[in-house]
Amino acid sequence: MPVSRAAWKLARRPARFATWRFANSIRRTFRHFLTIARAEANLTISDLINGVTDPSVITLNDAKLVIRHSRDGHLLTRFPKPAASDGPMPEIRLRNSIVTVQREGEPDCTFQGIDLVAREDAGRLIMTGSATDPNWGGEWQAAGTVALDGSSVVISVATKGVHITPEVLRRVPYVSPKIWTHFAADGDTPVKLQLALGRPGEKVRYRVDLNPTNTKIYVPSIDLNAEQATGQVVVEDNWLRCARFVAGWPMASCTSKAPSWISGSRRATCTSHWMPTN
Repeated sequence: MPVSRAAWKLARRPARFATWRFANSIRRTFRHFLTIARAEANLTISDLINGVTDPSVITLNDAKLVIRHSRDGHLLTRFPKPAASDGPMPEIRLRNSIVTVQREGEPDCTFQGIDLVAREDAGRLIMTGSATDPNWGGEWQAAGTVALDGSSVVISVATKGVHITPEVLRRVPYVSPKIWTHFAADGDTPVKLQLALGRPGEKVRYRVDLNPTNTKIYVPSIDLNAEQATGQVVVEDNWLRCARFVAGWPMASCTSKAPSWISGSRRATCTSHWMPTN
């Protein structure tokens, strides 16, 4: 029987699926952690007729992922493990997706405009991509790995430059708001955020690197309020470090209680200053 051109075109179209939802049981309540508005697989009716049933690429459009944590920072969301397969996992592409980080007792933190590609390699998913979110200053680059046995997720996001304020710093996920009572800044800096998520019930580890330039900073523990500062700030698992700062003031005046700071001149330097923030 002859096949019409329209039927042939239909048979060659990629498979598409409507909304999918995935849920966890958290404290006896089912809560969705992943919603996919539309999924596409590079399988066609023609492929299925010819016995090809495993796609090589799956595209997830407008996905929404929620990562939930307890009040003390332990991971609650359980990510599904892929089923055992003789063949390789398909490449997974995320398009225009949203990730929301929730922690009990704190406001949600949301990242939008995420585009990622994940490929299997030696028992891990290797992720690369970007996020464009005006609420976080524009474009960020993202990379990470996901262990297919569910033991770990490592994520790194970075931007070459963003304007930070005390309000922006308080919205950074995983970092306790108490951190920013020890350090405040208003200026421009590149940012790198690294996260290590273990199994459910384990505490998330994080590190934030800032390298501000021409920035106003305030460090109350050493009674420092400086203009035009340049240096390095590291926040790692509730520890704050200010290092290699050089600061200039419009007026030749500066007060500081830390001996590593040179006071009373137009410029001052600090080699390193670690402080716990618990």
